[in-house]
Amino acid sequence: MIARGQEAPAARTVPWGVLEVLAGCLAALGIFAALVVVTALLVAALEPSERGRTVLALLANVCLEVLAALAVILLVVKGRGAAPADLGFRPVPLRRLWWVPAFLATAFAVLTVYAVLVQALGLDWLMPGEQMPPGVFDAASTVVLSAAMVVLVAPVAEELFFRGFVFAGLVARLGVGWAAAASGLLFGLVHGQVGLILPFAMVGALLALLYHRSGSLWVPIAAHLAYNGLAFTALALMERAG
Repeated sequence: MIARGQEAPAARTVPWGVLEVLAGCLAALGIFAALVVVTALLVAALEPSERGRTVLALLANVCLEVLAALAVILLVVKGRGAAPADLGFRPVPLRRLWWVPAFLATAFAVLTVYAVLVQALGLDWLMPGEQMPPGVFDAASTVVLSAAMVVLVAPVAEELFFRGFVFAGLVARLGVGWAAAASGLLFGLVHGQVGLILPFAMVGALLALLYHRSGSLWVPIAAHLAYNGLAFTALALMERAG
């Protein structure tokens, strides 16, 4: 644990700031736009089946995650001389991993309370919708591909981008609380659903605080992986039961 008065490792000065964060977000947006165009062209040229469209959508998501993470690495490691430790890749004592189940309990509680409040207020348009492309659970190949994306690729790439890069780059200017809120809001926005913006913004802020307190990106990566794994397993079981 961090001694009283000692700076948290995740809040230490990093060799990038707000301008680099904006540049990284614009780069990720450009990558997203390019992938949308490429995917649309492939669909028009190949006229794939429904399963083929699902595979293309999954591959596009994987490419987006990986390329956005690579853009961050090029921007701050090559461009600003950052070290892997600056992005949060530091050892973490095993005793801090108890924060993972604590995060899971808090995150699922936040999502449950959000859903109950939205339903009670009759705001159905704010309810989260389907988060996976249609037909994902119809074939073993798409299940394996989507599981790899959700449980392996996304936790590492998204934590690197939103917590290791965005949150760390905003802390010096905004402070821990506002930096966590800003990176969390961005995290909620990129999930592409109105009903996911607020709850995922809160979950993203929790992950940022987890990173700040633990001092290592491996802790939010583990928490994100566990959350996605449980959510994906629940979706698969519901699909099978239905």
